Amino acid sequence: MPQPAPTLPRRPAPPGRRWIWAGALVVATLVTASGCKTGPAYREIHPLRDNRHPGQRHMQDFDRDLLYLPNRLVDLTEWVRFGGTLGPGAGFEIRITRWIQLGAIGYWDAGLAWEGRRRAAYRWGGHWRLAAGPWSTESDNKNRWCRPDWEFSIEAHAFGGLRVAIDFAEFVDLFLGFFGIDILHDDFDYRN
Repeated sequence: MPQPAPTLPRRPAPPGRRWIWAGALVVATLVTASGCKTGPAYREIHPLRDNRHPGQRHMQDFDRDLLYLPNRLVDLTEWVRFGGTLGPGAGFEIRITRWIQLGAIGYWDAGLAWEGRRRAAYRWGGHWRLAAGPWSTESDNKNRWCRPDWEFSIEAHAFGGLRVAIDFAEFVDLFLGFFGIDILHDDFDYRN
């Protein structure tokens, strides 16, 4: 009769492993405040004193609960961005974050994209950009794609352009949104 194979003793997880996700979450929360700031300004409320009228407080809580599911559905779509353009241009850029990037692009074109809520879905005009490592310089055209600090993107142009990006900050915002935390302040509420 054959003997069963010996089993190896289960090795316990290193003590720091359970804190990896918590640490990553804290770091991501601290650094995601540097995304594109295109949403409306929000009124600050003193954190230790709720200075709203009781009726207003009730409406805010009701609207927050009512809009929970629509906000999560929109958050699901915002961490991936893509766009296409038509027009003369040339160049290529790969970007892992604002601090790790390489490329040279110049174009004069018009295009459509999904850049997330509260961002324009179109772009037109001329633009150029040079990037290497943490250094980058670009033209002053306001009709360009949103480029938050914490995104991975690939962009190429040759008689038209294509851009695909994954925004890590929006992904963290999606995850934390399930727990009622909105680090990018982009959820819809009673004020908008």
